[in-house]
Amino acid sequence: MLNAVFVNGQNKYAVINGKQYQVNDLVLGNKLIQIEQNQAVLNTSSGQKTLFINNHNIKKDINDGF
Repeated sequence: MLNAVFVNGQNKYAVINGKQYQVNDLVLGNKLIQIEQNQAVLNTSSGQKTLFINNHNIKKDINDGF
């Protein structure tokens, strides 16, 4: 489950199942290949899997506070 996305310039983080990841990190054996403002893409053995979050939970700029 994609919980949140943090974007600060070129730095992008995805919170998946409560843990923070960056592009190229392994998430349960699957490579995280892309992070955008409302989604994260994993490369799995069965192809790419896109995780989405609800627009109300998107953290678009880490400098804006909560």
